Amino acid sequence: MVGTVTDASGGIIAGATVELTELSSNQTRRTTTNDVGQYVVSSVQPGTYRMTVSMSGFRQAVLSNLSFDVAKSYTVNVTLEVGAITETVTVEATRGTELQTLDATVGAVLAGEPLLRLPRSAGAR
Repeated sequence: MVGTVTDASGGIIAGATVELTELSSNQTRRTTTNDVGQYVVSSVQPGTYRMTVSMSGFRQAVLSNLSFDVAKSYTVNVTLEVGAITETVTVEATRGTELQTLDATVGAVLAGEPLLRLPRSAGAR
């Protein structure tokens, strides 16, 4: 997962704290934005996450219900609003059509009935 943290005018925010918490295990990974406001969280396991972005002088941004699938890369850009860090702006993530722009990996998650209907090789029983 990669992204850029900016302010409302589009200016970059260097040194912002980005926390990614896996909701089922409550494990949190932290990173900070670099000199051009970008962050990278590598090797994110499939699951549902909450992302919190904070920086002194700005309201904290919380993106909840971020879903990550196997073998996909995601870009999550965040805009922070000026205000006290004790104020929080919560954004609910929704599933939509996602364009894979980071690499050429193609994949899909199958479960239930569609998975059972996949053809099997002649040797599998």
